[in-house]
Amino acid sequence: MMATARPARRAACYHGRHVRRLVVLVCGLASGCNWALDLPAPRLLDGGAPDGADQCGPGAGAPSARPRDLTVGGAPFALDAVAELGGTRFAIGVSESNASDGVVVRMTGATTSAEYIGGAQNDQLWASATGATEVFAVGLTRSFLAGATDVQALAVWLTATGTDARRLFFPAALGLDLSAAGTDGANWLAAGRAGDGATAAVVRISADRTQVVTTLVTFGALTQVRPRRILAFDGLVLVLGGSSTAGWIVALDRAEFDRVVWTATLPMMPFDADPVGPDLEVAGVNGIDGVIAALGQGGQLRSLRRFPGHRIHRLVTRGTTRWIAGPQGPNLFVGTLAGQA
Repeated sequence: MMATARPARRAACYHGRHVRRLVVLVCGLASGCNWALDLPAPRLLDGGAPDGADQCGPGAGAPSARPRDLTVGGAPFALDAVAELGGTRFAIGVSESNASDGVVVRMTGATTSAEYIGGAQNDQLWASATGATEVFAVGLTRSFLAGATDVQALAVWLTATGTDARRLFFPAALGLDLSAAGTDGANWLAAGRAGDGATAAVVRISADRTQVVTTLVTFGALTQVRPRRILAFDGLVLVLGGSSTAGWIVALDRAEFDRVVWTATLPMMPFDADPVGPDLEVAGVNGIDGVIAALGQGGQLRSLRRFPGHRIHRLVTRGTTRWIAGPQGPNLFVGTLAGQA
């Protein structure tokens, strides 16, 4: 791995002003630290079950019902994320009405309300994470800059009853497209594509929104890099994503946020991860099949399990039950895992 220094430019903006303090200089386009990674190409799974990949799960079968089409205000609603805070459930995405604004639908018991996020131009929300008292959502906006075509990354905080007025905007010059949101318990986390599409930006925002740290990671030959998930695990911040040719994971040190601890490429496009004892299980997709990969503490691949016809986008443990979910043809599936499969 190689780190190169670049001069600082602009910091993230908060309420139209510069953030009061940067813990670490923002990397790449706005900082002094940029990780350049030369990741090996993964061995892609083929149509069968290759050596070391166990076939698991039921055969592909159509569920009995199709998911309902969603509308808000009579217009189609593209659902990108869901969250729950107390007794309120959130459906977060983009509505085709109201200039394609980001929209938050709150559901509390039998009461449903919708709130548009944005202004006169197009705005989008892509991902969310839940904290103790707020839901954190990230996306893009065109509504708060002078030029109607200028795009800047946006972070908003949602409560059970409305949107916190404190929003965080990132300068358009950074070229950020935030697509993943998370929390490490003390800070908010976000990740997305930056600049030329071969670079991922990983962002940490303090709970009081006064400190912002950004690290840029550049992926050698990989292009069209797209982070899909960010989470804290065992002293690390893990970013999962895909590119034009491979799936990948980058592990940053949680305390030294500008230090890459390990990286891995995977024969799948990863969508979610869940710790299992000292290991990490990563769920994703290869073709029309779901795959769960078990990784050791240093990111080494221990095993692959394949689920024919079930593309796995979520892997969650609740109590002693392990749940998986994702698309299956034009439908959705939800299932539980028994034992290793």
